[in-house]
Amino acid sequence: MQQQALGMLALVFVTSVLAVGRRDGVRCLCALSACGVACVGAARATLLPSVHPLAALLICALVSLLAICFALLSSWRQAVSSALGAGAALIVSGAVSAFCVWQLKLTGVFNTTMRDLWYAMPRDHLGMHYIVLGGMILASVAVVADLAIAVTSTMAAVKDVNPDVSRKALIMSGIRLGGDVTGTEVNTLIFAFLGLNMGAILLPLAPPDVFQAPFPWVDLVNRQAMAVGVVTALAGTLGLTLAIPLTAVIGSVLMHRVPAANTSAGCAHSSPSAAPSTTSFGVIRSRAVVAGSIGLVLLATLACDQWLAGMEYSYPGGKAQILRGTVIDKTPPTGAWETPKTPRRGESLQQLRVRMATSVVLAENIITGSPVNDRIPDIGEEVLLQIRDLGHEKHATMREHARDRWLLRIAGAVSVLMLLVFGRKGGRALLALAVSLAVVMILPPAILAVHGAVLPLTIGAILLVLGSTYLILCGPTRKAVSAIGGALAGIVLSGFLAILAARISGLSGLHDQDLAAIHQFSTARTLDFRALLVAGMLLGTLGVVMDVAIAVASAVSEVVRAAPALSISEIRARGMSVGRKVMGAMVMALALAYAGLNFGLFILPFAQSGSPLADVVGTERVTAEVMRLLVGITAVVWTVPATAWLAAAMAKRKAT
Repeated sequence: MQQQALGMLALVFVTSVLAVGRRDGVRCLCALSACGVACVGAARATLLPSVHPLAALLICALVSLLAICFALLSSWRQAVSSALGAGAALIVSGAVSAFCVWQLKLTGVFNTTMRDLWYAMPRDHLGMHYIVLGGMILASVAVVADLAIAVTSTMAAVKDVNPDVSRKALIMSGIRLGGDVTGTEVNTLIFAFLGLNMGAILLPLAPPDVFQAPFPWVDLVNRQAMAVGVVTALAGTLGLTLAIPLTAVIGSVLMHRVPAANTSAGCAHSSPSAAPSTTSFGVIRSRAVVAGSIGLVLLATLACDQWLAGMEYSYPGGKAQILRGTVIDKTPPTGAWETPKTPRRGESLQQLRVRMATSVVLAENIITGSPVNDRIPDIGEEVLLQIRDLGHEKHATMREHARDRWLLRIAGAVSVLMLLVFGRKGGRALLALAVSLAVVMILPPAILAVHGAVLPLTIGAILLVLGSTYLILCGPTRKAVSAIGGALAGIVLSGFLAILAARISGLSGLHDQDLAAIHQFSTARTLDFRALLVAGMLLGTLGVVMDVAIAVASAVSEVVRAAPALSISEIRARGMSVGRKVMGAMVMALALAYAGLNFGLFILPFAQSGSPLADVVGTERVTAEVMRLLVGITAVVWTVPATAWLAAAMAKRKAT
């Protein structure tokens, strides 16, 4: 039944792409096929002793970037500009990801798939942390490339209508367009991660049953799975922020002296509007607003950092605490990234001396030689200790690496960069993101309070996210209303497909280890876990659907502004033309986001050599993730005509 459900979804997706995209749909399928082949090839290459896992994944990311840029764009100048700009930005974001992997001690074994891969891998020196680093970079490729494509296409459109445009004006047109679409683009990776980790969000809130102790929230914010998702989202946001000015500069060099006829646009989010004229007072006020926003971000980051520094967690009953401290010495001095020269047999005990707020504590750290269980700190590193009160003494053990403060600092730095590059538009994007995350964080306690209303509550949260994001970014305009309507149509379609496929396949929704823990150990076991699976699919799709909807609505708005005499069918055709181009980029964005965050699923079938391929691929875990991807990209496709029709009807109604 699972194969039938996946076959049905695949057929619906391919048919939808060809029906809506036409020639652009064929290009989209070609790019998707090339990226799929690259991922499978990289997965097989990681298991070869002569190939470094990170090198295989970087080649996969490069092939995917080139496939996206050259398949979706008809002009080689635009394709080269997009590839160079996105590539330069990805180098910087990849360097930040690498820093986070080593600084935050991300071993790479952060979920069930990577754990199974560790035990099944045919060679002991397979670097799991290199796989997760390459996956982070791969997850950001299409998101960054999408914005680079939008910038170059917009600059080509400007050059086409005004061949004498200056290089500075050409660069600014691309940067303005980038600022317009960044507000929804930053949601792509974040909501993809949230959709993949519904169980992790619910776990700290679920009432305990067997263990008689709740899951500590400090474990959630410091666990490796959370760090991997947050770092991927932050590095991707950094990459797309840098891609806009870098691509604009590179594109201006290639396009500035080219005749307008040679710079036909291949893919654009929207046609640029003229830059508004500003007085000196307006410029000063704008810069003051940006400076004040940067100050607020820095103050908020500092305040939260100090709050986390004094954080502690007490279990009910006062029998145990989780406290923060700094490692000042350890015996034996085994490092986090050291590989033992001889295989370790059994467990060994490492003694840590940890400086707390008022004392120095001796803590035990069990080392097994496996990244599945080991958490080995370095001297000078902050760690979380669990201290149990045994009555006659207190016993301290290593609980987890303290990753939350570093994640907060990186988030603050990325926010400041967005404000510096995009000014007030960056501030609106950050505000919209903050409101969206606040709404999503209200969803888990609401689900646990009303067990039978998982899908209605999720739809309600999605409506709030759509309304707040578009109102903050666009104001109460017809463009915002049409974008909300188009995005909602895509979400409703994805919900219908997800419910139908989940019923046909018979999935239980317990493929996630956190959801399985809730089902086994909590009184929240009465939750509808299949509905939670569908809710995760909807949340994962939300970011890309929002981006496609606002792109098409903006394009229609610009077309009507430039030519108000066009008929409704002509306006709709122009909106569909832009939407088909955007569709391919966003399908790739969601596909590579899921592939990067779950790259272990590509490797696992080849690593488990003793099991038939069908047995590995046919598991509920793999089926659920493939289903999640097919539902999401199908929703992206049909968001295009829904938004184009609604935006054209509203725009023509306004004109008449």
